[in-house]
Amino acid sequence: MDAQTAADVDGAWKYALEHYMPACLHLFFPKVAAGVDWHQPLIFCDKELEQINPEANTGKLRVDKLIRVAWHNGEQMTIFIHLEIQAQRDVDFTKRM
Repeated sequence: MDAQTAADVDGAWKYALEHYMPACLHLFFPKVAAGVDWHQPLIFCDKELEQINPEANTGKLRVDKLIRVAWHNGEQMTIFIHLEIQAQRDVDFTKRM
């Protein structure tokens, strides 16, 4: 996969997470999604994530998102989502994760 294609795939995942977060959480993390108060806004903490991990949004075939959500009991919860896009087999993938 060339760099342009990798960036496009990375961007598509970022877009999906930002625009379809409720569906993503329900699909991949149903127990977490059940606790979120979906009447409250989601707060994407991209700037905060960049301070923690400067490579978080650099198009290196991984997508990291830091999202603040309201919990049903009124507490705030921060969710960190890390997706690593695999276009081909990598024998060291498990070790890296």
